[in-house]
Amino acid sequence: MTSILGVAFAGSGQSPTAKKVSPSKLSLFVQKILQKPKAKQVKSLMDTIEGDLGRDGLGLAPLPIQLGAKFQGQGFQAAVTGTGVWPSTPGFGGPRYRRYYEVTINPGTGYVETFIVQPPNVPRTTPAPLLMAFHKYGVSQKDIPINTNLIAQGVQRGWYVIAPLSAAQIHFSSIQSQANTDAVFQWVFANFAIDRTKIYGVGFSMGGGAALNYAARHVDPAGPMFAAILDHTGTVDLNDAYLNDPGMHVYPYPLDYWFGTGWVPGSADPWRMARSSLIKFDDVTLAVDPDQDLAGNLTHIALKLVRADNDPLAYLARQCDVLDSHLRNALGFVPGPRYAYDVIPGATHTWATMNSKAACDWLQQHTLVLPSAGSTLADHDGVYFHFTIEQDAVDAFTPFDWNIDVGANSLSLTETKNLKRATLDLAVVGLNPASPLTVTLKSADGLSDELKLLGWPAPPTIVTRDGAPETSWTHDAQTGTLTIGEYDASIHAWSITP
Repeated sequence: MTSILGVAFAGSGQSPTAKKVSPSKLSLFVQKILQKPKAKQVKSLMDTIEGDLGRDGLGLAPLPIQLGAKFQGQGFQAAVTGTGVWPSTPGFGGPRYRRYYEVTINPGTGYVETFIVQPPNVPRTTPAPLLMAFHKYGVSQKDIPINTNLIAQGVQRGWYVIAPLSAAQIHFSSIQSQANTDAVFQWVFANFAIDRTKIYGVGFSMGGGAALNYAARHVDPAGPMFAAILDHTGTVDLNDAYLNDPGMHVYPYPLDYWFGTGWVPGSADPWRMARSSLIKFDDVTLAVDPDQDLAGNLTHIALKLVRADNDPLAYLARQCDVLDSHLRNALGFVPGPRYAYDVIPGATHTWATMNSKAACDWLQQHTLVLPSAGSTLADHDGVYFHFTIEQDAVDAFTPFDWNIDVGANSLSLTETKNLKRATLDLAVVGLNPASPLTVTLKSADGLSDELKLLGWPAPPTIVTRDGAPETSWTHDAQTGTLTIGEYDASIHAWSITP
């Protein structure tokens, strides 16, 4: 069990007990861990390039891009570097790759992003799956090649393997970290052909929670969406970690830093932590708060949870158990090919309790299929499963239930709260504006909701609400947009005839 200057935190694999260290002795540590960038002029998005050099050779086939090569992407360029492999290690299922590219970009978030890129041996124009691997607490992206065999396993399958720093060695799915991860995805998409139906995620401890939360907050079909995620003992409830991990309350106060007022002890905001979690549950009853349940955004993907049966971080093991119960009993996950919870013999909090080969074997079975219905939770204005959501109030959640039935030419948007406006492109989801359209609406908070339907070319001839003529609608012929407004908390059926 390791220690970093006597400070212990959740997800680090350290003891939950902690010893205080003077701030002066920790200044260099904090600067490195939180990765505050030095003030400097950045000439382009691609700022610096680094490589992790080690032993060469060992019979590894050449990488598809030679060392020292450069490649372009949306106005910036990168050089590449790398090395060979480490010898085979028991439990890893083969040699561990140490031959990879490291790229550094400046996403404009205040945190420079360095990430590992390992392309497969396929042409860059040939779409291939992608594995995004999220590091554990307190270390960099090098956690992946050092402590797992994921790079080797991915490359053997013809996958791209990406390991982001996500802004800092300690980030706990902060909004800044996710903005950096967004930039990594954009960079990869600009430079390589990725099979968007086969994007996989894996993470350990802090990284497991990061994979799940990122997936739950990124459900725009035009962007990266995960087909399957393997979560190894992830931190899925930061409010629970804040309550039960003493390491959260010693300098540098990681949750206060990201979700509160800098390093001010006790300043972490519960809602901001919930936004970067997957669930929020009661410490006594273990009941998950349905109004803060981002796990509901993941019912369309395959999930696998893994933990050691005697993990020393008992509160993280409990979080895994609560999440499993919630997925099965509240969200309808059924143990089988698309969902599993594996409790493995072990008494350590390490990557080693997960077999990299078995993990990739499981992931590769799955392909993204977009849902046609869901109970979705938005935390900011953005696109959620084809709906562009605008909130009434910021810094709050916006839940909504939805269903799109192409065969019946109908849609529903119900149980909404904190919703100002939802916009839907009819053509994108397959609804036909040339036929009568049925729309079911319900505003759960009793506040007026607006639904904008794009792709309705002419004013409708008849609009009814619960069978009676209705006038609370407008049509913009120039943009082909039909807007209807629902104004009470009861459920109402609208019928729109072209």
